[in-house]
Order: sequence, then C-alpha cells, then structure tokens
Amino acid sequence: MLIHVTLRHDFINAGRSGFTQGQVRNPDNPDHILESAAADNIRNYRDPYQRNRQVAFLPCMSTSGRINGELLRLLFFPSNKQADDYFAALCYQAHKEEFCHRRGVFFHQNWCTIGMACAQAVALRGAPTTARLALL
Repeated sequence: MLIHVTLRHDFINAGRSGFTQGQVRNPDNPDHILESAAADNIRNYRDPYQRNRQVAFLPCMSTSGRINGELLRLLFFPSNKQADDYFAALCYQAHKEEFCHRRGVFFHQNWCTIGMACAQAVALRGAPTTARLALL
C-alpha cells in the first residue's frame, strides 16, 4: 500500500534572529493553503487511485497543527465506532449526551495522535542525521 501525506507550512519569512516566527501565509483565509494542497492531491492522484485501490492519500496538514476539514470529517468515523464499541463492552445503552461526550473523547485522542505524528515528521525532516537516528 502506498500512502501520501501532504504537509504545508503556515508561515513565511521566518525570522533569522530567532525572535520572530514569520507571518501567516493567508491571514484572511488560513485554510486556503490546506484547501489548495488537497485540491492538488485530488488532481494528482485521481487516475492512479482509479487504477489501483492500494494507492491512498490523507488530506493535508500544516506544520502548525492545522488539519484539513476532510481529515477532520474522516476522523469522525473511527471515533464514532470506538464510542459504539466502548458502550457495547459495558453493555450499556448510552444517552445521546453521554455518547457524544465519549465520541468527542475518542475524536480528540485520534486528532492528537495524528498531530503528534505530524510533529514528529516535521522534527525528523529538519533534524540532523544523528538526531533522526535517536528519534527512531
């Protein structure tokens, strides 16, 4: 299976002195960079995906932790299943509020897991070779 993950950097003009963090690329529409990256992925992988279902791509993330709306929607499905399984294991019929809360807990855990993987990928990409070996 081939998986392609796209990361985009939110900031430009990162300060050379270390005291400035750069400027946001699109302050009026911060999701623009993720939306354009997702559109690029769809355009680039449409044909290979139709020919081979073993090719997949995750919607985009930014290096600051922003996640494309499509990936957030995708996280809903496993979170909902985890909440179903949680209450089934307890043999308990949850009220709507209880179920929504538990699904939110799983959603947050899944989101944080993906965010951590993104942070590690960014750190590995910028780290010297010796530091990369230590992180693995």
